[in-house]
Amino acid sequence: MGVFFLNFLRALKGPTKNLLLRTTLFFVYLLFGAAVFQTIESGEERREKHHFELVRQNMAEKYNISEKDMANLFLEISKAVDEGYFDVNYDRWSFAGSLFFTGTVVTTIGYGKMAPATVWGRVFCIFYAIFGIPITGLMLKSIGERITEGIANFFRLVDRRVCNREPQSIHTKTVIAVFAIVISMVLLLAALAMEYEGWTYFEGLYFGFITLSTIGFGDYVPAHPSEYQNHPAFVIIFTAITFVYFTVGLALVSSALLAISRLFEDDPPWGFISLGMNQDDDDEDRITREKLQAHKLHDATKSDVH
Repeated sequence: MGVFFLNFLRALKGPTKNLLLRTTLFFVYLLFGAAVFQTIESGEERREKHHFELVRQNMAEKYNISEKDMANLFLEISKAVDEGYFDVNYDRWSFAGSLFFTGTVVTTIGYGKMAPATVWGRVFCIFYAIFGIPITGLMLKSIGERITEGIANFFRLVDRRVCNREPQSIHTKTVIAVFAIVISMVLLLAALAMEYEGWTYFEGLYFGFITLSTIGFGDYVPAHPSEYQNHPAFVIIFTAITFVYFTVGLALVSSALLAISRLFEDDPPWGFISLGMNQDDDDEDRITREKLQAHKLHDATKSDVH
């Protein structure tokens, strides 16, 4: 079976082969992730379900609540939790809160703790995202390019002025530097989350990665510290700093991810992505070159004879 598959791959042309291999790799990676998450998380889910079932039974017995009333109560509590009403005590749809929401829309972070509840709000959100996401993507691309260009120029300057040599491995150095900056930002964000959000350091690291990768599960969302909730100026400053931080971070992450994509395309690690991709093309090129050389040699021989 394996030999048949390899022969089948060799019979395909380059672009089709690339598509098949990368699609296969994608689905294998999905299946692998699903198996790992099921193994890790399924036991905890069963324990949580059992725990909440005991809580429901105890409340029903203690307060003599019917099954129907208990189901309605849990439904309302679930809606309140999903929509984030238990997380904050201030007006989330103030201008500052709305500004924070629009940032999560156009950056595609989408924490999920805030969402329009009206029909017109949802309609506007669709059209706002259609135009806002490309605009944001162009802005982040431009910022990321400027940052990486500045880092590359810095390394060129160091090589020429300090090391007295021609610039070497600038692309590799730039990628490493971008990753170092992104990691530093996540570490700093985790420390700030410990101070202002009351999270553990690991929770802050997890939040930083989920945010800057635009996954945005919404299980951890920054909230204004309670002691400052009555100070509008602090809310505005908090929102502005958050936007700047996320904008720079997302720009750097987009640059880093683009560098990784190019690295996989230009020099795939371990050769598993390019398995059988280039061998046939290289053979065809070699045969073509040999034929051309043979024709040239034949023509040259005929000219010498004449």
